[in-house]
Amino acid sequence: MHLRSPRGLALLVSFLTLALAGLKDGLAAGPPNLVVILADDLGAECLSSYGSLDYQTPRLDALAASGVRFTNAFAQPLCTPSRVQIMTGKYNFRNYVEFGYLPPKEVTFGDLMKAAGYKTCVAGKWQLSGSGRQYPEKTDPADWGFDEHCLWQLNNRAPYGDRGSRYWGPYIEQNGEVLEPGNDAYGPDVVAEFLMSFIERHKDQPFFAYYPMILTHGPYEPSPGSADRGKKNVKYFKDMVEHMDVIVGRIVDRIEALGLADDTIVIFTGDNGTGREVRTNTTNGVVPGGKGTMTDAGMHVPFIVRWPGKIARGTVSDRLVDFTDVVPSLLAATGTEKTNGFKTDGVAFLDAHGLSEQEREWTYSWYEARHGENGGRNNGIFARDHKYKLFSDDRFFDVSTRPLSGDGEPLANDDLSPEAKMSKAKLQAVIDQFAAEGAVLSEATTETPTPRPRNRRGRANKPE
Repeated sequence: MHLRSPRGLALLVSFLTLALAGLKDGLAAGPPNLVVILADDLGAECLSSYGSLDYQTPRLDALAASGVRFTNAFAQPLCTPSRVQIMTGKYNFRNYVEFGYLPPKEVTFGDLMKAAGYKTCVAGKWQLSGSGRQYPEKTDPADWGFDEHCLWQLNNRAPYGDRGSRYWGPYIEQNGEVLEPGNDAYGPDVVAEFLMSFIERHKDQPFFAYYPMILTHGPYEPSPGSADRGKKNVKYFKDMVEHMDVIVGRIVDRIEALGLADDTIVIFTGDNGTGREVRTNTTNGVVPGGKGTMTDAGMHVPFIVRWPGKIARGTVSDRLVDFTDVVPSLLAATGTEKTNGFKTDGVAFLDAHGLSEQEREWTYSWYEARHGENGGRNNGIFARDHKYKLFSDDRFFDVSTRPLSGDGEPLANDDLSPEAKMSKAKLQAVIDQFAAEGAVLSEATTETPTPRPRNRRGRANKPE
């Protein structure tokens, strides 16, 4: 090519234009940013997009409309079991020791994403450093892969019952320092602002922001949007749900204002069912809160994923999802290699192109509360598919007729349809498989539970 000729110069300009465009496309095709939001004590029935008639959640409904809303997603019945599971990708029988504790040996999604070159942050509620006794091995989120943190109940060393307030006048630890935001500061707003600051400071490099929210767990107190500032009352749950929705909207708005929307995966879910003090009117009737139980009311949670350009807007999926699936999904979506020896029980619902083609045929739960006086209540093991749910004690339910609610009455074994018999055999094989790997209920269900730490009045702290 003769560069001095007009034709040669034109070809050179054309070549450089295409090369620069390809470079730009290559840079834009880098690994996506990750934001995982985990609401506290929020069953699926609490979102308008899942049928709630009592609470207005326009920002979460918009998030669902801009991506995929899963209708068959399941957490564990209580917060720590769910948090350990979502962070490690393993079923609880492998690594759940006791309430409020994350074993030091565990590899988390923070470790994995940091090793992949991501800047990492956790903001919100921690409560993983040991509740019944203090564990000295690890109390710093940096030891689980998080570069920065802004957390309530990090080290159980706060005043007022070893916890401090989570809402008004909160006790928050931020990157090793105790914050003193004052009595007019609202804890959920404080940690959310830190999370958004982290995103803004690292907008030019891949980041992973994990937000285990403080809302909507009790005590049920007025939120910044409440019409009054009365005493604690379950009536304020509505305000708390709606302020949670406002905070999620702020985070989405910040991501969009920074021009990061197309390069950021946002996942929103809840850690277990709604508190049992709460009853919610829905399009499917009244749903009582089921936290701490192995019914659908205790484990069926909202699950929303937005990834513009990869997941079609307005997608509704009935595929089965549980919390072990989050870690492999993040790895698959980002093209991240697993560390040596790392294993997960999950099935990725994402890959580099959006929703993955592989789908679960069942989900599984092994659950022992292992907290305080609640010891062995509601412990159990089950496997389920889209229609049926089988417990290890042979209770067998058709759960397809009771969406977002309890499980109803067990089916009679001598009156099962051919379809039900086939499903039961399949689910029994799943239970047997994990039992062979050690998934049995321990004697902890009958032993004296570990005492809870005492507050300044000498009373046992309640599990959070």
